[in-house]
Amino acid sequence: MRVKQLGFCSFLVAFWLCTQAAQADSLTVSVDKAAVLAAPTESAKIVSYLSRGKSIESAGKPQKGFYQLKTKSGRRLFIKTSDVEVVDGSIDADLVSEETSGKSNNFRRFRFDGGGSVGSSNRGSFYEINLGVSYFVTEWLIWRNAPFFRFQSGATNSFGLDSSVRGQYSPPVAAEFSPTLMVGAGFRFINTGSHAPFAEAGLGLRVSDIQIQLGVKYIAGKLLDANVEDEVIFNGGFTVRGSF
Repeated sequence: MRVKQLGFCSFLVAFWLCTQAAQADSLTVSVDKAAVLAAPTESAKIVSYLSRGKSIESAGKPQKGFYQLKTKSGRRLFIKTSDVEVVDGSIDADLVSEETSGKSNNFRRFRFDGGGSVGSSNRGSFYEINLGVSYFVTEWLIWRNAPFFRFQSGATNSFGLDSSVRGQYSPPVAAEFSPTLMVGAGFRFINTGSHAPFAEAGLGLRVSDIQIQLGVKYIAGKLLDANVEDEVIFNGGFTVRGSF
């Protein structure tokens, strides 16, 4: 029961991450002089002004008459909903994180990662190595495929492929540094035993173009075959940006 709850909770977190990213609105300033505020109140300090026609993006849906603006640094800035209009179109780079928009020249769709993991089953302990290729649909939605090789003590070694969809969130701490949270679900294909679905979660640290991550993967073998044991695998690895 705990395993099913873990998988369900992972799904809910991934869904929440996706919906939060999907709720951002593209905005255009609709008044001659719109105040950018330090807090979502009428009496808040005015940080700057934006002129009519300025294109910006919100960090989510409006709350109590204010939009929070998306910024490169992660600084909390707000604008009144009465001063902007929701539109479709390009997003001004002045207020939008380059990584979030996925439209800058530095954005790389394909990224590579490698790592190792350890675990145990009724057949004994094992460890794995893997090399993954991730396709970033956006900075928060990722399709990853990773061939792996398992070294099993007291049993035949095996190999296979993990294919998963991940949601990833990186709070904007600094341009070259930020923590990351990842949740996902996928399917494991293996040459020995039974194929099985899995849920995964991890915490990481991004420094420039390199990301170091620690995580856990739950392989739910019993969902498809009652004779197969479920497995919990602890893993660690790194990700680098590819060249295309």
